[in-house]
This record gives sequence, structure tokens and C-alpha cells, in this order.
Amino acid sequence: MRTIVSLGLLVPPARHLLAIMAVLVSPCLSGMAAAQTVTTTHQAVNWQAVNPCTGELVTGSGFVHGTFTLETTPNLHISGEFNAENFKGTTGSGVQYIATEQDNFHFIFDVPDFAPATYTVELTTHLVRQGQDPSFTNDDFHVRIKGHVTVNANGAVTAQFSDFTTECK
Repeated sequence: MRTIVSLGLLVPPARHLLAIMAVLVSPCLSGMAAAQTVTTTHQAVNWQAVNPCTGELVTGSGFVHGTFTLETTPNLHISGEFNAENFKGTTGSGVQYIATEQDNFHFIFDVPDFAPATYTVELTTHLVRQGQDPSFTNDDFHVRIKGHVTVNANGAVTAQFSDFTTECK
């Protein structure tokens, strides 16, 4: 069982995503990959997150389901999705939380120069306190991260945006 420690976001650390991408991309770059490869994972995890709305440390467990797709034609397309399943946790004082998360990313680019390319990422996390306590108003934490970059064939960025929102409700 793996442990994910984070501050409000339950996503796997970036180094894990980069390692997964390297494993998926390396056969393609050596010309040995099939036209499409799909990999799915279902991993039990322990997790910790600080709810910034209340300052509470929440410790729990659940499963992370991941699906990764690598397509090599007509260009290189890597996509992935992580979903938190049955993520439940408690605070030191016994307050229960349910966490939901969905993370999606898509990278499409030409090899070997990575241009033209598009990169799109969207991450959504909700940490929901179970049972209402009048001393904690706005105790549910919601995060949404969206970003996109388009690079033309000359390697110049032609479009980009990012949006990071957090909300206590």
C-alpha cells in the first residue's frame, strides 16, 4: 500500500507522473511501441491532507484508479486519468471526511522535436466534512486547477491559460 501525503491535493506527486510518462514514452521514441497502448492501475493508498478551511489534518485510506493511453499515430498522444475511489478519512478529534478527486491530462506532440504540441491538464479535488458543526462554517474544501498550452510547429507558444481556484463552502 502506498502513502500519499499532500496539502489539500490528493494527486500523486509530480515525480510519479513524470516517471509514468517516461515509461510510456520511451518505447515510442525507440520505435518499438504499438499504435495504441492502454494501461490501467488500481492501487490501495493511505493518504493525509490538511483541510485549509479548518486547519485539520485528515488521515485516511482508499484506492486510486488510473488509466493511461499512449497513441503513436498520427503523432504522439499521451493521456491519463486518476480517480480517487472510496477515499475516507478522520481527524484526530474523530471528524469524518470523504475526499473525491479527478485528474486528467493530455499531451499531444510530434516526435522528436515536440512541436507542434498541445498540453491540457485539469485537476479537481473536494474534501467534504461529514456532519455539520456550527463552529465550522465553510468547512468543505474545493480545488480546481486547469491549464492549457498550444505550441506551433516553430516551437512558439500560440495560446496558453491557467486557472487555479480554491473555495471553502
